[in-house]
Amino acid sequence: MAKRRRRKLAVMLHADVVGSTNLVQKDEALAHERIRDAFRRFANTARTYGGLPHELRGDALVVEFERASDAVSAALAFQRENAERNATLDGAIRPVLRVGIGMGEVVIADHTVTGAGVVLAQRLEQFAEPGGICIQGAAYETIPRRLPFHYEPLGEREVKGFEEPVRAYRVAQAPGHAIPAAERRLRFKTTSLAVAILGLILLITAALAWLRPWERIEAPASVERMAFPLPDQPSIAVLPFANLSGQPEQEYVSDGLTENIITVLSQVPGMFVIARNSTFVYKGTIVTSQRAAEELGVRYVVQGSFQRESDQIRVHAQLIDALTGRHVWSARFDRTFSGIFALQDDVTQHIVSALEVKLTEEQKARLAWRYTNNVTAYDHFLRGQQHFFRYTEEDNESARALYRQAIDLDPAFSRAYGALAFTYAHAFRRGWYGPSERPLERAAELIEQALAIDSSLPQLHWTQAYIRVYQRQHEQAIEALEKATDLDPNYAQAYGLQGWVYVLTDRPGEAIAIVGKALRLSPYSQAELFLTLGEAYYWTGRYGDAATTLKKAVEYNHNHLHNHIYLAATYVQMGRRQDAEWEAFEVTTLEPQFSLEQWLEVQPHQDPSQLNPLADDLRRAGFPE
Repeated sequence: MAKRRRRKLAVMLHADVVGSTNLVQKDEALAHERIRDAFRRFANTARTYGGLPHELRGDALVVEFERASDAVSAALAFQRENAERNATLDGAIRPVLRVGIGMGEVVIADHTVTGAGVVLAQRLEQFAEPGGICIQGAAYETIPRRLPFHYEPLGEREVKGFEEPVRAYRVAQAPGHAIPAAERRLRFKTTSLAVAILGLILLITAALAWLRPWERIEAPASVERMAFPLPDQPSIAVLPFANLSGQPEQEYVSDGLTENIITVLSQVPGMFVIARNSTFVYKGTIVTSQRAAEELGVRYVVQGSFQRESDQIRVHAQLIDALTGRHVWSARFDRTFSGIFALQDDVTQHIVSALEVKLTEEQKARLAWRYTNNVTAYDHFLRGQQHFFRYTEEDNESARALYRQAIDLDPAFSRAYGALAFTYAHAFRRGWYGPSERPLERAAELIEQALAIDSSLPQLHWTQAYIRVYQRQHEQAIEALEKATDLDPNYAQAYGLQGWVYVLTDRPGEAIAIVGKALRLSPYSQAELFLTLGEAYYWTGRYGDAATTLKKAVEYNHNHLHNHIYLAATYVQMGRRQDAEWEAFEVTTLEPQFSLEQWLEVQPHQDPSQLNPLADDLRRAGFPE
């Protein structure tokens, strides 16, 4: 009989015993007994946190979880319990485990699990210390920052069997905090009572199937448990649409669909919309509307799925009132790929209508606006976005080529011109250009072309502001950002960049206020926002706040030199010289040719003398001239 195979995205935990061969050589029978006992205890702990053990073998344990936070909590709880148990054992046979946690596609067949997700977790485990835990960066990004975990960034690591480096973190229990308790889950034995209850559940489920989608009820969110105060206006988070095509290469389409819905809703007056960078931390995870609403501080949540088969696409979308758990609106759309623009229009208009937001005729027309009518050009643009957001030099070049192809197909595709301009600006900032190239000038030319075609796109004004900063035209940059936020009042990136311009123009107090607004719109996955806020705290002399904030920036992006540079200067001001010297060491490790003089020369501050106190602090930290 052929095996029943099922593919899915999952959080996988892989645990192994450190030095198991040596333990077996000392006393084979006792070693096997204690190792099996350790794995049994770990499996039981995992189950209490919602884990599903797939394989319990003599040399490893593989467990599937829905949430990375549950996997980490289970691993921490077991490691603590195992250390306590080992302390009571006689002799040297004391099994110590290492744990790796990763997210990826797995294949489940006949109660065994294989695939990239399992292999990645196994590889990550090798970076963990004995008795420790190592997690993938993508898994780390899905874990709420309120949980009491301490992270040690390991940067990007080469992983055998994977083409791209993997960002990794070691994770431990935060000092002075308890490990999160397991949520209570009901489990029944197979008894006549259980069968009766199961039958009742099936009857209720069948009855609910007859209800209209908007009459379904989920567990409601609690205002008291929300991480942020609930806004006065209708507040909404659009979670990444799940790609159910069974084709990972279609991910760029589902991501583009989600991003465009967010972009359009963000421009609707009177709405509060969470930014893409924060909703995308849930990508690839199973999350309830209740949890998302409480962690992001919104009332409404949009969830959906995307499928593509050749030229046919199917999209399911639903709008949920998290405070009541009620489905306000739900629909399925079947279109050809050429109808994707009309599909996006339908979804956004249904959401706005369901929320009873009143719009003028002009505003309604804007809801149906699109970047291009050329579907092939749009497809190239989305592919370019997929490459660009990987933030590597090679992907920046790949994105540039795809944006050019989109423009060739539609010379009036203003958003593609803007995206192409930003690849040059990004290359300038990262130093990805040769001595004869002039990327900043090319970026400026392209953004002017984009704005000449259509000046109503907030993203174009943001890109223009970014270029103006490096041209040291700070007031013009602020003007461009004010235009961007006039067009999109929920534009977190624009508020964040404006905060940085305020830092550059010696207005750190204003920077703190506006970056706070950006962080409310995008509370997660924003290294740049935490860096800007940390810089502002440094320049106002709030060094304790600066250290706390800059450490968050380092957690989000360990490889960003500015995070370590400002943290080093902050530590000098706090009298923590050794910590400052360590941050200087981190910088020279990341960039061996680092020169303080050269770094200061390229900083786009309006008044270069503003940098003198910072330069003095960095010299005291030991940065090479």
